[in-house]
Amino acid sequence: MKNIYLIFITIFVLLFKALPVFALEAERTNNFLSDVKNYVYKNQLKVKNQTIIKDLTNIKIKILKQINQAPSLYDELQNFAIANRGLSYLFNDMLKDLKEKQKFEILQKHSNNGSNATLIKRSKTSLKYRLTMAEQMFYYFKFTSRFVSAANRFIEESPEILKEYESIKIEFSSIEDIETLKQKGPALCKRCEKLLLNQTGGFHNIERFENVAIIAAAINVRLNSDDWESADSSDLKIRLINRLAELYRLAPHFKHKCLLTIALSNAYLNIGLPHEALSASYSNKNDFYDKLTDNEKADFIWYMANNLALECSPGNERSLKIGIECFYECCRLIDADTGIDENAKANRKAEIYLEATSVLYEKNEKYFEAITELNKIINDDKVYAWIKNNALEKKKALQTFLTLKINVLFSNEFMSGKWKIIDKPYKYIPLLAGQKLKLKVELEQPSESNIQFDSVNWYGEIQTAEQEFELSFSEPGKKRLRVEVELLGKTITRSFAVYVKNKPEGLSDVSFAKKNPIETFKALSKKLIGAQTMVEELEPFKWAAETYKNNGSHNGIQDAARHAYWNCLLTRYFGEDYAKGITDGHEVNTSSELFAEVIMDLHNNEEGRKIAQKHSHDASNNYDCCRNAVINAVRNGYTLYFDDLANSNKDVLLLPTNNK
Repeated sequence: MKNIYLIFITIFVLLFKALPVFALEAERTNNFLSDVKNYVYKNQLKVKNQTIIKDLTNIKIKILKQINQAPSLYDELQNFAIANRGLSYLFNDMLKDLKEKQKFEILQKHSNNGSNATLIKRSKTSLKYRLTMAEQMFYYFKFTSRFVSAANRFIEESPEILKEYESIKIEFSSIEDIETLKQKGPALCKRCEKLLLNQTGGFHNIERFENVAIIAAAINVRLNSDDWESADSSDLKIRLINRLAELYRLAPHFKHKCLLTIALSNAYLNIGLPHEALSASYSNKNDFYDKLTDNEKADFIWYMANNLALECSPGNERSLKIGIECFYECCRLIDADTGIDENAKANRKAEIYLEATSVLYEKNEKYFEAITELNKIINDDKVYAWIKNNALEKKKALQTFLTLKINVLFSNEFMSGKWKIIDKPYKYIPLLAGQKLKLKVELEQPSESNIQFDSVNWYGEIQTAEQEFELSFSEPGKKRLRVEVELLGKTITRSFAVYVKNKPEGLSDVSFAKKNPIETFKALSKKLIGAQTMVEELEPFKWAAETYKNNGSHNGIQDAARHAYWNCLLTRYFGEDYAKGITDGHEVNTSSELFAEVIMDLHNNEEGRKIAQKHSHDASNNYDCCRNAVINAVRNGYTLYFDDLANSNKDVLLLPTNNK
């Protein structure tokens, strides 16, 4: 019996001693999650001052230290990220680095001990920390007026507007789920729009603008314009962007301009125009960027790099150039930061190089450039081993891609089963309406490789998942197409266009000239038309031959300039109808095998007539106005010529005269 009492006493003492430990563990978890939520909140402030930037750095360091002291908190952070997927991107890098570090240290330890032990899988715990929809939206939409003091307000709001504003905020905060948002969103956004566009109610009050206009734009982001009434959605988006641009021009303070630039860029993102969003930010930053502190610069340039450049689709060289420039500027700002040591700088820059490499260089298939950036990480002694491992794996994958080439090919009825590669996106496939065309995508790879596409999808005018298919178009115009192929875990995109023209019908040039004798007589006297035997004496032929020597008199740049100049002069003196009748009539009886030449000539004829209509001609009777206008058109690529003058035009591609 005495022994039993001793056992109970021992258990009681142990429990008594353990209670503070349990309490301490619960308190530590609560404090940790409080830091995590604080980190989320401050990250969601789109414009951050110097204090907030420092707070974010300190909170991140604190979170990592807590995990280092209590590894079980890693699970808490992982569960929080899983439970709040809309915010998980804030922790992706942190979790990845922790996981890689953990793996690296354990493997290193086992290697040193000669142990073959495997990593222990962590048990999954229940998701206890899911944020409400209102909390997530608050984090997403939170804007403060720290740049606006009472003295800087432009005009005071009327009580009615302030009341309406408060009402919108209250209703918006009460939304707990996406279905409610879909139901209430359109009406709330219309009310926000009414406030934003109210000229007499304080339109220029930046403080109100931060809180109302951004909510309007943010609702548009959430709904992605899918749940708006069709009659209102496009008009709303355009009106909001126009107002944002107007506000930007009127804002007197450089920090207002910074904030409004972000708002304008977000509005472009709302309507699916990331390239315009990036261009707007890049253009506007000249007004305020140099006046920001280094921390504010870092925040804004990271917004451009991470929020805008990464959203841009591949193939736009300007967006790629801006994006890379932003990432390099981020690295420059890291180097200039005196508050962190050289090791921290090296690893932060390594993260940025990986980000730029993964998304911008790879997305645009700049594999050699990507490998150059990865080598900077691999060869830097200050970079952590697990980051180097990531860079080495990525470099190996990219080197594999360098041995592969994805080609889009075409074949028409005159090519006898042969195929030709569309080697540049600005080269157009010429096609007459109703003419059959075949397209296919294939993988060019070393003979010893046997890599297959995971999937092939064509978009644009044609939508199919076939690797090879036949098509035709009944209507003329420039038909945009894009193919996306998946292989080795990557998506590769190829874009191009098919240029479709109707085959010319009706009167030949000779018959049309006879039907219009007065204009024809005058055109003959000006040496704008004539018999085939005297073609070299005609003004268009002589001018083009002299201006574009050795540039392809047949189907080359000289040919393109000649047709545009010919039509400009005929339109100037005799009108568009006569010019079209003569020049397009010249193509009526052309052999069907010369369809590409016909399409090229028809395009350049039309461009020449447009040139004549767009500018005012000299009062004198000379030809200089048309000559100068055609030279500009050729220089700017408005005219087209053959990509291969030595080859048959059966398999030709057309390209703008400012490209080779």
